[in-house]
Amino acid sequence: GMGGQIESYFGMWVNPDLESGHSKAHPTCSTYGSPRLSKMEDYKIDYCEVWRVGPIPEREEVRKGAGALAD
Repeated sequence: GMGGQIESYFGMWVNPDLESGHSKAHPTCSTYGSPRLSKMEDYKIDYCEVWRVGPIPEREEVRKGAGALAD
């Protein structure tokens, strides 16, 4: 989630499956003061592009699931 607090007030939240999310900032998100970022509170994602910054992990690290997306 980005912009807001853990209690579901993120300006934008994407679920771990990368297929859906929500924008429950009502009337605004607590961090940036921005309004809800989607017409509907809950939404489905049509397309998601993911970028990686940093070196490509060794195959062993990938198999073990070492680290997190944010690492």
